[in-house]
Amino acid sequence: MRVSNQISQQIGLRTMADQEARMLHTMQQLGSGRRVLTPADDPMAASQAVTVAQTASINTRLGANRDIAMRNLTTQEQVLGEVTTMLTGVLTRVVEAGNGTYSDNELKVLANELRETRESLLGQANATDGNGQYLFSGNRGDLAPYDAAGRLSDPPPSGARSVQVSQTRQMSSGDLATDVFGRVSPGATGYYGETGSPYAGAVTFGSVQTVDVKAAGYGAQLSVTFTERAGGGFDITVRDVAADPADPAAYGPAEYTSGQTLSFNGVRVAFSGEPADGDTLTLQPTASAQIDLFDTLDNLIAALETGSTTATDKAALSNALATANRKLNLHLDNVLTVRASGGARMNEIDALQDDGDNRKLNYDAQLMSLEEVDIREASSQLASYRVGLEAAQLAFMKIQGLSLFSRG
Repeated sequence: MRVSNQISQQIGLRTMADQEARMLHTMQQLGSGRRVLTPADDPMAASQAVTVAQTASINTRLGANRDIAMRNLTTQEQVLGEVTTMLTGVLTRVVEAGNGTYSDNELKVLANELRETRESLLGQANATDGNGQYLFSGNRGDLAPYDAAGRLSDPPPSGARSVQVSQTRQMSSGDLATDVFGRVSPGATGYYGETGSPYAGAVTFGSVQTVDVKAAGYGAQLSVTFTERAGGGFDITVRDVAADPADPAAYGPAEYTSGQTLSFNGVRVAFSGEPADGDTLTLQPTASAQIDLFDTLDNLIAALETGSTTATDKAALSNALATANRKLNLHLDNVLTVRASGGARMNEIDALQDDGDNRKLNYDAQLMSLEEVDIREASSQLASYRVGLEAAQLAFMKIQGLSLFSRG
């Protein structure tokens, strides 16, 4: 078979070019450390690598989300720690104000201290994170939860500030102001008393003790009314506020005696002091109570500033302190509950972060097994291609020197 010089040259050049291309490709593999430079190198591995890389990217994004949630929850915990300290201090002042020897001026000094504490608490309620977003404003991070007077903004904070912390888990990275400063802790039981309207006498109430939570009528809001009797003295009547007026009273009407302890609807409470006709007191179940921390402080400050000049003032102050003491303890319990909830979420984030780190290692290992070049194998191939190229070059030179009249 005859082969023309042109064809032999083309074959030689093509062979050298192929060898050079293989060498260049292998050198790129060694230089990059990757076996699969293009899908053509290994279509199956390239396809799997894309899937693994996308999953790894999602895992990285979720890790960043967890960092954001942890930062927010850590900031919230710091703020609520300050709130806890201040509420504990306020409760100490309430006990101090119960000292019957305090003058009106001393009570006003306490009122001024509490007013300063109230402003500090309001500042904590309107605290922001490092990005200028209000911690307790829910979905409206640009809206302060409370105005300068301590009233909820309009519209009030709403919606959970949720963060996707895993592929199947969304987590709130903060709590609403109403859930921190404007409610009773979920599951709270018992009652607290309040002075009603009208109130012109000097009746005081003791702590409302729970006797039987399964008793009929337990958990209802109760109104205590004092009515002057025709022959002198007073009757006391306790009614369910939501009940039909024609229904029997929870207690009474019965003659009132100062210092007596009454039991009704599964609770027990003592009353003392001289009432005025029509005086009312309210026994509020904590489970359905709508209490606001700043309203509680405002009422307490107002009671301290009123003083205790008359018997009515003294009784009103005593009742106000008892109500404030109970409410502030409820507020403190609720703040501690929120802190516990935040701590649980932080622990969950730690666990998810460990899982995310393990997943990252696993994804990196999968990508290495799919894409990483075997250095020894690639080096051996490179040496083989170099020998092949040298052989092709030598063959090309020899063929170039041949002619029809050449001798062997």
